[in-house]
Amino acid sequence: MDEGWFHYLSLRLAPPHVSRIGTLTLLFVPLGVWAWRERLRPDWTWLLVLLPMLGIRFLGMAWRFHYGVPVVAAALMGFLPVLRTRSPPWWVIASTSVVLLASNEPNLRKLTSTLVSPQTSPRHCPRTPERLASLSRGVDMLTHHSEGSALLSSNLVALLADRSEIYAVGGPQPDEGRVHEWVLVEKPPHGDVWPLTSTRVRELIDVWRTDASTQVIIDDENVFMARGRFTAHR
Repeated sequence: MDEGWFHYLSLRLAPPHVSRIGTLTLLFVPLGVWAWRERLRPDWTWLLVLLPMLGIRFLGMAWRFHYGVPVVAAALMGFLPVLRTRSPPWWVIASTSVVLLASNEPNLRKLTSTLVSPQTSPRHCPRTPERLASLSRGVDMLTHHSEGSALLSSNLVALLADRSEIYAVGGPQPDEGRVHEWVLVEKPPHGDVWPLTSTRVRELIDVWRTDASTQVIIDDENVFMARGRFTAHR
């Protein structure tokens, strides 16, 4: 907002976000065309529920992944009275299925690659024995040593959610920074580095490794784990 309304709106109407809005809208085009041709009316009360949800998605620029699920569910509920009284024709079901497959093709391709070649796919989380062994060793050690704050790759947070103090590298940190006793991260290109870059994660690992107080526990081609004093800001 500091840069004005035009800049604020331009960010939210950038082509990637408009494209994602269009993908969600496109799912309901066959059903909407059929309802319009047959003069069938949706439940406008349910469709009004969409307004605050759409507002939140628009302001937060969050349309993909799990963010779009409530929007699609609420929109479908608006057509439920129509679907309870009339069955849509085959062309509505077929065209909606085509849109679903086409809009999810990248996800389906990744899923197929993961099922067919789990040793190499997905690229950032391959199921190689060496990687899994290093991760298992690191997770087990942090499970048995529950004291102290731990700094983790974001894809490892769920595995150690029962610890009292865990922080994701690149995630929210106190303004003054925080010193962590443990660090367990995957080395790029493996693991989830977002919102940082692979280069930044490599730089942090180099800094942590060379600190005089660092006790390196794992430092192979897949994982870096150490005990000492670590921050995600240097």
